[in-house]
Amino acid sequence: MEKYFPGELPQSEDIAHLKRQLNEELRRISNTLNAVVDGHLDKVYQDVTKPRRGDFRYFASATLSAGQTEGVYFFSSAGAWTQWLSL
Repeated sequence: MEKYFPGELPQSEDIAHLKRQLNEELRRISNTLNAVVDGHLDKVYQDVTKPRRGDFRYFASATLSAGQTEGVYFFSSAGAWTQWLSL
């Protein structure tokens, strides 16, 4: 899954062209939202800069501190990443 970033605004005034661009943009938004709804998590290879309570991440083992294993972690109310599922 890739993050959604809006495309450039269309420069054309042709209605058919604008409709095609709008349909493509909505398809991209739909694909991104569906991946989240389906429970997809991309593996993360770098630290999260501003984690918030309730965040979930699938961390690669190289991302984590010594002694932690690859897996799915959540950011707890204690202000730390807690392993939820080891992979």
